[in-house]
Amino acid sequence: MIAFYNGNYSPEKNIAVSCTDRGFLYGDGLFETLRCVNRSVVSYYDHFDRFRDGCQRARIPLPYSAVEIREMITELLQRNALTDATVRITITRGTTDQFGFGFSASAEPSFLIMIRPNKKLPAELYQNGVSIDFSHFPIMPESGVALKSTSAQYYALMKQAALDQQCYEMILCDHFDKILEGTSSNVFIVSAGTVATPPLSKGVLEGITRKRVMDIIQNKLQLSFAENSFSKKELLAADEIFLTNTNVEVLPVTRAGVKAISNGKIGPITQKILNTFRQTLIEILE
Repeated sequence: MIAFYNGNYSPEKNIAVSCTDRGFLYGDGLFETLRCVNRSVVSYYDHFDRFRDGCQRARIPLPYSAVEIREMITELLQRNALTDATVRITITRGTTDQFGFGFSASAEPSFLIMIRPNKKLPAELYQNGVSIDFSHFPIMPESGVALKSTSAQYYALMKQAALDQQCYEMILCDHFDKILEGTSSNVFIVSAGTVATPPLSKGVLEGITRKRVMDIIQNKLQLSFAENSFSKKELLAADEIFLTNTNVEVLPVTRAGVKAISNGKIGPITQKILNTFRQTLIEILE
């Protein structure tokens, strides 16, 4: 595959990352994952805004504009002969000549865009749902999870723990047993007709699909909605559960731990949200 790295398009096998890059040494970087449909990018400017804001918070200068990065994605789609794809943008603080966590404000960042064919989940997962489990290692809400950091070892270990248990996703909780998010997804529940998801104040990632789904729930379907914290016990008692992220859109959960949810099938409200998301996808292609 052809990638873009520090100003040049090149086969991935020819790209060499410096051993002094702080992304390699300390995970000192950020990433953003985007989805392309028919050469358009889903919610591109929402993704760019989150990426730009994350760079500002991490004090990493972003070397390219929204327009420039969008042009790079178009070029990569063409060079790799793809129309539907997953794009990953990665930025690090760049190279350093010293050990230690402190950094120079004048460091030049490293910037990478990679692309892959978009692999869709099997259609039956959207009818029969997926299973989730719960992490036994709670994280604090203030631990910085709202940044899409390349320092993601905890999430990698939790995702692999889910796969080892033949689950799709591992759900993360805080020290008070309140639900936060999945390793790469936001979590929603439906209880007595009300849809709920944990608030951003809990430190959860402001997912782009989460934002879109909230708009669908409140403005297109006009369902009862609450951005509230809820416990693992409340999640297990929910009528429906679903996950959201860029690539899976709206994914029903039909087993949480050992408990069956929604009789092992996608729930009616989750189905309405998924249908509306797909029907209105054209509105967010940029």
